[in-house]
Amino acid sequence: MEGAFGIRLPDRSSDSSVSNIQQAAFSGTTTDGGQDKCEGELLKLCEGFGFIRCRQYPNNVFFHWSALTNKDFAELQPGRRVRFLAVDGEKGAVARDIEVLD
Repeated sequence: MEGAFGIRLPDRSSDSSVSNIQQAAFSGTTTDGGQDKCEGELLKLCEGFGFIRCRQYPNNVFFHWSALTNKDFAELQPGRRVRFLAVDGEKGAVARDIEVLD
């Protein structure tokens, strides 16, 4: 499956054909070295992906629809509050395990 910016997205299975680089966007270490979740606000939504604004990451955090845990992408609107785990991606912070709070 191909995601935003032409990045191949792993299907989170144990498929050994997915490279380490491809897995990094969704299974890397947290950018702050721990497993603490961040809270933020949905800033911009595009087709299947978007960006989250939060204090810890001034350049905003990328997310893919597959990281949502309790809502469908179609239900989202800018300004909704979310809680997520930030990991290091190739181009900056990437959100995982996104919970919509509102």
